Amino acid sequence: MSRFVASDCEINAYLCAVMKKITLSIGFVFAALGLACAQQQVAERPQLVVGISIDHLNDASLSMYWSNMSQGGFKRLAEQGTCFDECRYPYYSNSDLTDVVTLSTGSEPVQHGVQAEKALQQPGNKFVLTAFDKGVSAVNGSWKISGQCLPVTTLADELYENTYGQSKIISIATDPQISALQAGHCGLALWLDNLKGTWATSSYYAAKLPLWVNRKTADSYLNQVWEPKFPPSYYTVYNANRRYAFRYVLKDVCAQGKLYENFVTTPMANTAVRELAQRAITEEKMGQDLNPDLLLLHFSLKPFSKSKEQGGFEEEDAYLRLDAELDALMRTLDTQVGKGKWLLYVVGARNIPDYRRAINPHLQANSFNSERYSVLLNSYLMALYGQQKWVVGYNDGRIYLNRKLIEEKNLSLKEMQEKSVEFFALIPGVADVSTAYRLSAESNGDGNLRFAYSRNSAADLYFLLAPGWYEVDMKGNETGFLPTVDRSVLLYLCGWKVQSEEVREPVEVFGLCGSLSKWLGLRPPSGSTGVQLPVKLK
Repeated sequence: MSRFVASDCEINAYLCAVMKKITLSIGFVFAALGLACAQQQVAERPQLVVGISIDHLNDASLSMYWSNMSQGGFKRLAEQGTCFDECRYPYYSNSDLTDVVTLSTGSEPVQHGVQAEKALQQPGNKFVLTAFDKGVSAVNGSWKISGQCLPVTTLADELYENTYGQSKIISIATDPQISALQAGHCGLALWLDNLKGTWATSSYYAAKLPLWVNRKTADSYLNQVWEPKFPPSYYTVYNANRRYAFRYVLKDVCAQGKLYENFVTTPMANTAVRELAQRAITEEKMGQDLNPDLLLLHFSLKPFSKSKEQGGFEEEDAYLRLDAELDALMRTLDTQVGKGKWLLYVVGARNIPDYRRAINPHLQANSFNSERYSVLLNSYLMALYGQQKWVVGYNDGRIYLNRKLIEEKNLSLKEMQEKSVEFFALIPGVADVSTAYRLSAESNGDGNLRFAYSRNSAADLYFLLAPGWYEVDMKGNETGFLPTVDRSVLLYLCGWKVQSEEVREPVEVFGLCGSLSKWLGLRPPSGSTGVQLPVKLK
């Protein structure tokens, strides 16, 4: 019997082959484990997050009309999700845009820099839209808008970076600035052009619009008639309102002034936003792959601009119709994305009009003319510092001094601000007034600002109106600037793994962005506080 004797070279080759097989096997095991962990991590994230902000959503009105709501709208949010009864903003602001940017960035105005819809442009001392960007071009519309003014990132920005641009991010609103700034520096922002009535964007977001965007314009909705959705006796206000019905031929009544600006104060504008959102979900296949997508929407409950009286049937009908829009949207999410795979949040805004002067004539309200008092302030400063134009502008409770002139005259800006406060604090209707210097010092402290303040776009004076006062222009028309109440807003979270719960303890709005960042596996936006909401997950 012969015996085979292997050489050293053969033994080494054999051992190398065995080790290679073992190494490959271990590699395959770790790769499989890594893939499984990645799939598990992805599976734990919502596939589509839908964020909805609603301006003029009044929790008192919502409670009044609650019994007439469907089971699929607000009631579904309340019964199947988590409801926060007291969600607060820690600053005073009359701007829906400011609050929307706070939501999208998770930061205060002192970080994100948006104080109001307009900002004073230097030089020239002219007010321009906060999100105006002369470096971009309008696409299918009239406005040059972008998110370039934001010095911080948004939730959308962080999602875009996390998925290397693979996540689909779409923002839709009738207001161009809200649509752009709730998205930030990425995605596709769409808005309803108030001059043409078309859906539009800017070159900052897209060179041209997708085909599915242009199927409907505002004109197709203007051909409708707005009348009560239900019989008059169905409404809560039936016995409280002398006028039991209304009927508006939208094309005719909205044409009495600025056509498309009047249209966006009707419930049909919310329908336009909802239908475009549904087309986006379907055509872009949102929530259909491993990368989570983000859809941001903005609805409005502003009073119809051509209504002869505020509140009443029009208001309740608008609430009921918005309830139906939410129902239709969630049904689409169920069928197109799948239950348990989408996450929806709905949050209100604080800028709610005071209806009392229209309903109860015994509750007197007083008008405040900021333009007139700015002229008087300028006269006061001329008596102190000389015959010059010291006040160059005012907007939404903010007054701007001529800083260039003050510097040329070698005067103290801080001293002139303090003198202006001394004058303005004595004016009837002013509840509180502060200077940029004071707010800057406070922002370096605990950050709990009383005003929506930012150093980069600071005015010189900030004031609040007292309860029972409202601002008018020189013609007596209301401007929309109202007393700012430290009013909490409603916040709903529904879908995905969110449990059914009512949270009565006060929370701050920053927690929403912090929680969404965690659930999506993202780092928080660059200006975010990082706090999270006390939400229980299944």
